[in-house]
Amino acid sequence: VVVPEAISRLREYGIESDKITVVSNTENEATFEVKFDALHPELVAKYQGKFVISYIGGIGPHRGIETSLQAVKYAKKRIPNVLFLLVCISNPSHLTRVNKMIENLDLSDSVEISGWVPFEQVNMLNLISHICLVPHNDYEHTQTTIPHKLFQYMLCKKPVLVSDCAPLKRIVEETRSGCVFQAGN
Repeated sequence: VVVPEAISRLREYGIESDKITVVSNTENEATFEVKFDALHPELVAKYQGKFVISYIGGIGPHRGIETSLQAVKYAKKRIPNVLFLLVCISNPSHLTRVNKMIENLDLSDSVEISGWVPFEQVNMLNLISHICLVPHNDYEHTQTTIPHKLFQYMLCKKPVLVSDCAPLKRIVEETRSGCVFQAGN
């Protein structure tokens, strides 16, 4: 498992504790290269003047993207230059669902969806972001796992905003690397 919270879940299924090992889903600082001084000028220019809140990952129902979009609608009133940057790979039905919500919330000028980008560009997007999100909904799976993107955000020295799924909350509070909100709120 990737977090201690998953041990309890597996014990509930009858698996003995001595057969469970935690191998964290973190990034290795020695091999995860962040080039803070090598931002591409065209990328900086593209997002200049925007308050970028980014999410990198899948957009399935358990990921909390709907909550994030509703929050952008609210944030837009206080931060007129807010831009929610979604860098995702998703199946067409998930993308259709998200695009429909963007349209219904009248957020087309405040949300940018980028498809897959090469891994070396991910850090560039993290670095131009003001806040990075992990807005997971409260599901059994999200309460017992951790995405490696959280650690990528942290290695890029970005404040993170995460839902209160147990592993996310624990890590962000232990590291004091951002803020926690109630999943789905």
